Amino acid sequence: MLATQKRIISLGILCLMLFSLNPASAKEAIKDSKTYYYQSITHLKRGHNLRSVKCLKKALALNPSNDAAHLLLIKIYIKLRAEEKAIPYLAQLSTLQPTSTYRAIEMGYLLGYNYILQQDFPQAEKQLKQTIVEAYKHGQSNFYDILSRCYNALGYLNAMQHRTEIKNKQILVLHKRTLFNSRTLFEEALRFNPQHKIAADNYNRVNTALQIPPNRIDPFPKNSDDELESDLPKLFSAPFATVNPALLPIGLESMATWMNECDELILMLDISGSMRVNAQSNIEVSRFVIMKNLVFHFVNTLDHKVNLGLVTVGGSCESKPLIEMTTSSSRRTLYNALQKVEADGYTPVSRSLRHAPSLFESDSKKRAILFITDGTDSCLPDETCNLSMWLGSQNIALHVLTFLEEKNALLEYKAYNCMTQTTNGHLNLFSPTGTIEQKDFNLKVEESLLLPIMQKQVIEEGIVIHSK
Repeated sequence: MLATQKRIISLGILCLMLFSLNPASAKEAIKDSKTYYYQSITHLKRGHNLRSVKCLKKALALNPSNDAAHLLLIKIYIKLRAEEKAIPYLAQLSTLQPTSTYRAIEMGYLLGYNYILQQDFPQAEKQLKQTIVEAYKHGQSNFYDILSRCYNALGYLNAMQHRTEIKNKQILVLHKRTLFNSRTLFEEALRFNPQHKIAADNYNRVNTALQIPPNRIDPFPKNSDDELESDLPKLFSAPFATVNPALLPIGLESMATWMNECDELILMLDISGSMRVNAQSNIEVSRFVIMKNLVFHFVNTLDHKVNLGLVTVGGSCESKPLIEMTTSSSRRTLYNALQKVEADGYTPVSRSLRHAPSLFESDSKKRAILFITDGTDSCLPDETCNLSMWLGSQNIALHVLTFLEEKNALLEYKAYNCMTQTTNGHLNLFSPTGTIEQKDFNLKVEESLLLPIMQKQVIEEGIVIHSK
């Protein structure tokens, strides 16, 4: 009897092990984790911080590698001034594999932040400087907000590491020389982000303690990297398509950056009847004409290592997409296929989303879909979010560029947010002013790395600083 019980127990353990190793179960867990992550964002937008935290914990329980959920949970705890609850998650950052360059750089900053909380100032300084170097390697203009936070933290560290003495928990004595060094670092933080309130507060407090007026701080231009590279020789490539530069939106560089990082990119184009409506940015031209002009620009200018595919969204709810082209198609073939297309019919988004994965020609690491549209699914709207999560589980990023403003399209933006947030994609607006505006939901957390309150008192060569 005992031997039989042992065999049953062993069989049960074996079944549990097999279940845990089941790839299908693992995929379901990843999918559910993404669902909880998206729900947490919905709660956060409504101001329900604690509900958001619960969803993020469920997301991480299902998939501890969900870097997006991990980072968001840390940010919420910091925002709520509950750093002690963030510490266990901060300690795990070095074990994560970031799914984007931006998250990798942000993780570097948060690791430095964690060292500050642990009072390991030398290691914090080393980590922050390393993060700054990495940001410069990948194009500093893409990481201005993180660079601002890094320099603000370094200003704080400079003061804390070079203090003359601590009289008690309330009083800190610093040399003027130390304060001048911190002042320079806070200025650098404000050049990267003039709206960084914490850095501005620190800068003003240092000036108050030193009894000197603030300098004029000129922000770094966003296109500084492009200007530096403008003198470099570029390979000439004959254009396939004729493009009207007057119809191109301002700010395309931000989109081109992530598009050029793709191995394979499918352009999913809305050719429904509503695209015949004239665009607000140019009332004499339809949205459809502007979209085709933009696509032709991408065909001409995107790095040739990016393999382009194409699928259309339009026609009836039952018919197949009018155009389906794999990522092995030539750009000239893609251009020729778009030449005679006209806008008509409904917007069966879900149908095209189902077809899109089959158009990728390989299992490359960086696969993405760019959906250019002026609406959402008019056939099966309830399927869009689930299909997006399915794409995300296959590591396919779904990006959206819409002609609709959020204030006039709340339901559409709910769908857009699900498409992009569950797949690590970007949401952009082709604004009425003719500019590409990034509309990604991003929790803005200004970590309170504040210097103690400065007082106008000098003791020999030191400044007395009273903390809160």
